[in-house]
Formats: sequence, C-alpha cells, structure tokens
Amino acid sequence: MARLPGDARRLLHARLAEAGRDSVRRNRHTVLAADAADPPPTAPARAADRARQRGDHALAVEFSLLAAQCTPHDDGDLLIERALTAVRDAAHYGDLPRARAAARFVLGQDTTPAQRVDALVALIDASGQHLYSADELFASALRAAAGRSDLTARILIRQSVWANVNEGDPQRACVLAGRATDLAESVGDTTTALSVRTVEATLTRVYRKLGLRSRFQLRAHRHTST
Repeated sequence: MARLPGDARRLLHARLAEAGRDSVRRNRHTVLAADAADPPPTAPARAADRARQRGDHALAVEFSLLAAQCTPHDDGDLLIERALTAVRDAAHYGDLPRARAAARFVLGQDTTPAQRVDALVALIDASGQHLYSADELFASALRAAAGRSDLTARILIRQSVWANVNEGDPQRACVLAGRATDLAESVGDTTTALSVRTVEATLTRVYRKLGLRSRFQLRAHRHTST
C-alpha cells in the first residue's frame, strides 16, 4: 500500500474504514484516509488513546507519532506533549525508528531540561541492546540534564545497565549505579532511588558469582558496623 500514489492510498484507506468491523483498526484507516494537507487535528491522539487502552501498542505508537506530526508547530506546548507521548509509546513497544522520529520533535523545540531528558531516556530505553553511538547519546542526555541531580541520576542508571550488559564491565556499572544512588538520595528522589536499588541487586548477584563483594555490599557492611 505504501507504494501507491497518495490519492489512491487515501481512497483505499477510506474504503477499508467503511468495511472494517474492528473500531481501532477502522480508526487507523479513517485517519490515514485524511488529506495530508489538512489532517484531522485530534483524531490521531484519540485513536492512540484507544489503541493504548486496548493494549495494541504497535497501533498506539503509529497513532501517537501521527498525532505529533499533525500538530501545528506554532502550538509548541501541545507538540512537545504529543511528541513525548509518542517517544514513550515507541520505547514501550521497542520501535526505535519511531522513537527517533518523536525524539527529534522534542529536541527541535524550545524544551526544558526535564523534557529533553525524558525524550533521550525514552530513546535509550527503546534502543535496548541495539544502541548505536551510545557514548554520544549518553553525553547528549547528560548535557540536557543541565547539572540537575534528579535528571542525571536517571541517565546514570541507564549507563550502569549498559556498562554491565553491553560492555561486560560490572565494576564500572557499580560505580555508575553508586553515583546515581547518591544523586537521587541527595534530592529525595525516591522513585529513581528505588530503580537504582533494582540495578544494584543485579550487580551484587554478578559480583557474588565472581566471588567478589560489590561496593553496595561494602557500603551496607560499613553502615551496619557503625
């Protein structure tokens, strides 16, 4: 269908929308049948909500990115909100190309450090073990954090996992996770601190298999000894 001329493709989508029985799939064809020069402003976002509620994450990703693409660029706040939704949907589904496309929307706008980090962290999560130019992406995320401890901690968690899983360096992973813990606790960010604890538990098991004691075990030992 992608190879058809635009008018023929939209006509086919319109016919499929009329014939369809599944409401979510019918919504997809209705949205894709719209004139590209005059897209429906809210239909893709509503369709993404319905797909997400039904657990159809592939469609949710497609619709949420389309919602961002249909948003007027002069409505910056709504564009950023929809683009962040799209990159999160893509990360949840593991759709790296759409995650990149949605992240570009966010990074191309006048956004806050938190919004930029949200987009980059979601892009990292979407990449999984297929993260190319990892050092560059992590460096971009750390720059976007602008020195904020809570945002930096979120990035360091991902760096820790990357160091352990992809680089096979549990020692560096421990150092990064420890820094993330310290930063999260310094600003009372309990959500991030709990996430780090999960990573620390994994790293502790790795160290135990190697017959070593992780820095987390050593730190716990020091606390119990005082």
